[in-house]
Amino acid sequence: TIDFSLSILQPKNTPTHEEMGFVTLSGAAIGLGIQLYSNGVRKLPLMRRPWEHAIAIVLGAYAANKVVTWDEENKPLVEAELAKRAAKAKAAETA
Repeated sequence: TIDFSLSILQPKNTPTHEEMGFVTLSGAAIGLGIQLYSNGVRKLPLMRRPWEHAIAIVLGAYAANKVVTWDEENKPLVEAELAKRAAKAKAAETA
């Protein structure tokens, strides 16, 4: 049988759509929470300027997505650097 799912087209390192959806919603919730906290600390009405909440939600979702993609893009670089440092430490240990 032929598997027509999109999972075979997606590279192994990238997060799935479900994970990215969770990340987006989490970032949006954090953005909203920061805005509500900011208004609460200043003792203002929590929904004082609703457009600021919308902006915070969008920026939070965007930032969360960027963090995940940055992490996935830089994972090989970090692993290479760790391998170099481990080799250097092993060489220093044997010397």
